[in-house]
Amino acid sequence: MANTESNINNTVIDSKIEGKDWLEPIPFSSVSNESTPYPIQALPGILQTTVSEYQKYGQQPMALVACGALANVSLACQALADVARDDYLISPVSGAPRKCTSASS
Repeated sequence: MANTESNINNTVIDSKIEGKDWLEPIPFSSVSNESTPYPIQALPGILQTTVSEYQKYGQQPMALVACGALANVSLACQALADVARDDYLISPVSGAPRKCTSASS
């Protein structure tokens, strides 16, 4: 019986592969190989210098180096500011998502 089901499934797959149920693909309108330069001038001065120097050294894409630097700065500064949601719920600033419902639900 398993062999019969397998043959039926293969027939369905084969008919789709042969193009019986496929529409003509729509081409992408335009694909640009040009990338937008990373806006390094938007970073603070010391971070601009650090990111530029590290990118020259490591030869990684500028956006990758800058995002890594911003993630590290964010993590380092997380404990410097607290958020008070009420008188009892006070915690460090974090980019992590939080559950908005009570623990009993």
